[in-house]
Formats: sequence, C-alpha cells, structure tokens
Amino acid sequence: MKDLKIVDSYFFSRPIDTYVSEPIEHRLVDSYEIEVITESRGGMYIDGEYYTVKKGDLIFRYPGQTTQGILPYSCYTLRFELVDELFDELAKNHIPMISDGEITKQIAPIIEDIFNEHISQNAVSAYFIEYQLSKLIYLLLYFFHPRARNFQKDFNVQNVYVSECLAYIQTNWQEVVIDDLVRKMGVSKPYLMKVFKKETGKTILGYIDETKINHIKKLLIFTKDSMTDIAYLAGFKTPSYFSNYVIKHTGMSPKQLRKKYTSISK
Repeated sequence: MKDLKIVDSYFFSRPIDTYVSEPIEHRLVDSYEIEVITESRGGMYIDGEYYTVKKGDLIFRYPGQTTQGILPYSCYTLRFELVDELFDELAKNHIPMISDGEITKQIAPIIEDIFNEHISQNAVSAYFIEYQLSKLIYLLLYFFHPRARNFQKDFNVQNVYVSECLAYIQTNWQEVVIDDLVRKMGVSKPYLMKVFKKETGKTILGYIDETKINHIKKLLIFTKDSMTDIAYLAGFKTPSYFSNYVIKHTGMSPKQLRKKYTSISK
C-alpha cells in the first residue's frame, strides 16, 4: 500500500441530552473517513441520501463525496489517505456507507487506539499508527471485498449452526475456541462437533487451525510486518508460541514461509 497515512483523528461530541436536532456544515469529503458512533439521535446526508445513525454504527466515506451531519450524535472520527487501486475500487463499489455488528466490534478498538496514540505522541507513535491503519485496511478488505469471504462456497452447508460457526470462525480467527462456538450457538458441544463434521468433512478444531494458518500466510505474504507484530496480530501471546504453531501446521517457520512465497525478506 502506497502513501498510507493519517490525516486526522478526533472525538466529535454533541451529547444527545444537551443538543437539539440541527444540521452542521455541508462539506466535500477530501480523504477516506471512518466514524464510530458512540451515541445518537441524529443522522447524516452522504451524497444527498439521508441515513439515520445509531450507537454502534460504522460510517464510511471516500474522497469526492459530500456529507452533512444532523445533530445530535457523538463519534470517533478517523481520516486517512491511501494510494491503492484495490482499496479505491473497494471503497467506491463495496463498502457500505453505514454498517454495524461484527465489523464495528473489530474496527472500533483500532479507531480508539489510533485516536489515543494520536493525542499522546511519542517516538514510536508514527509506527504504531501505521501498523493500526494497515490492520484497518486489511479488515475492510476482508469484510467487504466480494472475493475475500467466499469460504462457505467450499461447503454445501445446510445446517444453520454450522453456517454461523463458519462465519464466526472467519471473523474471530485470532481468538476463537470451540467453547465460544458452543455458547454462541446454544447447543451441546457433542451435537455441534458432530453436525459440523457431517456438513464440512472437517473437525471444528481442524477448521479453526486451517483458517488461522491461511490468515497468517496472507499477513506474511502481503505485509512487511515483523514476525513479532504478526504474532500478536494473529492472537498469540508470544512470538515463540506463534513460530511453533506455524511450524506444527505447515512444516516451515514463519520466516521460511515468507521467503518461499515472497521476496519481502530479501
């Protein structure tokens, strides 16, 4: 990704108990913008279309759009620049203006981390922010690119519990365990393990490991992040545990995998 950099990060606050409904400035969007709504009784216009916004909504805008907020609402706002044809195509054709649910759950902490780092600058802040921005771009591509989430096409899934398990594993691959799925589905562990194997031909643990390794490979191939950064991003507590896990499931170390499929390490 070329020229990925933060333009601004701030917390916009117009509390719903002290502000009445009123429009704010109509403006032209000049960078990529993401907002996480923390409270709202308002909405906003994007390219002339009105959207009601609520707590937990994720707002996305790209350069060239027009926007106007309707108070009251409060939100974290992140503005960034990126020169990348794939992301530009994604932004204009696939990322919805308003989304919520799992995408907000994963992106909101990144937005807050960038905001906190932005207001507390130190010697490594620029590196931390660039790292978090890269995670953000990866998640947006993963959630919204039409070719990024076709994992269920590999299976002829009929059971709703299995379908939900597949989706949950793909979006929580860094930390998911079988007991999480059992609690989320509200069924017994033996039943879930049996029906998952019947529908997919794989064990739940086997599918979790396969998914985790596939994501790790992409991080090794498509980013220049260090092994330590990738280890933590992938949900491992220590780089050594990460390395042992990759060796166990691929027969190669993370460095060997990166060298085999890319020229990044050269």
